[in-house]
Amino acid sequence: MFVGNSKRKLDDKGRIVLSAALRDELDGLGYIAVADGCLAIWTDAGYRNFTDELRRRVREAGELPNVVLRKVSADTERIRADSQGRVTLPAPLLDKAGIGSGPGTEVVVNGAIDRIEIWGPTTWDALSSEGNDALQDAIREGGL
Repeated sequence: MFVGNSKRKLDDKGRIVLSAALRDELDGLGYIAVADGCLAIWTDAGYRNFTDELRRRVREAGELPNVVLRKVSADTERIRADSQGRVTLPAPLLDKAGIGSGPGTEVVVNGAIDRIEIWGPTTWDALSSEGNDALQDAIREGGL
């Protein structure tokens, strides 16, 4: 399970260092894609679950699953954390997510249970504020 939140900066090769907890959960190899306005990193099994669920949903909605799956796979890359826990965030995917790229670019790395999310700081700050209220409402309404 991916949890935690931290700020990182891209190095001159477009890499960030993942926290030990995220790195251990990722276990080396993963998949990175643009999803929901951020970059998402899944384990191999997590990405398979994501694409299986995506395939199911587009079929139910009457959409063309081949078009959707072709697009998601075209915008996905395999990644591997190196021995120091660094992963390369591909510049084209960073740009598609509206984060920007280049040495010193700041990102927010967020554990999102089934995936790691990479956000631009401004976008993350806005979402985090919304999330605080939504979490409190969910806990209150759910009696947790």
